[in-house]
Amino acid sequence: MKTKLFIDFDGTMFNTASFKDVIFDLFLKLGFNQTDIQNTYMAECMDYKFHVERNLDRLIKIKNIDEIDAKEKLRLIFHKIPDYIFPDTIDVLKQIDRDKYELNLLTLGDEDFQSKKVKASKIGKYFDNIYITEVQKWDYLKKLVDENEFFILVDDRGDTVEKVKNNFPRSLPIEINRPGEEQDLMEKDNTFDGKEISNLEQLLQYL
Repeated sequence: MKTKLFIDFDGTMFNTASFKDVIFDLFLKLGFNQTDIQNTYMAECMDYKFHVERNLDRLIKIKNIDEIDAKEKLRLIFHKIPDYIFPDTIDVLKQIDRDKYELNLLTLGDEDFQSKKVKASKIGKYFDNIYITEVQKWDYLKKLVDENEFFILVDDRGDTVEKVKNNFPRSLPIEINRPGEEQDLMEKDNTFDGKEISNLEQLLQYL
């Protein structure tokens, strides 16, 4: 039986911080100020279900602009998404032994927005399954693995890997902390002291 390997998207395979800068830059060009952009972004992130179009809707309530034109410009930035896949991602995905591992993409967030990002990234073809959850991963995983099953999870949120370790004692959760990638706004304080890597190439040593 294959071992299930779950790999996170944002901050793990996708340079979320740099893509956020692209979004913020567009909002600035549309005429919104930095304070309103930051405040609406943080408000949109509060429920873990960020959607860039809803962020724009929040801004339009503050300052009226041409909504159709703004949403078209927003749509166009999705073409840039493949540029923000971390350089080591594709090579590592290709090296994973698919006879030994069931490769799963597991991402938390708004189902529509995450689906659009993953599709635009063009990395879906490397995975056996793509799971998008709007509930925390340690709860969602209960549908995908048994409590005492061995599986591997790679995620950039320390609170997530800690909760997974606590809920699935035989699992191998690995925290990835890429240099320069900012901490998730919604990441809670945690005491995770398990396996940690700084890039996906280091994952291969655990496979």
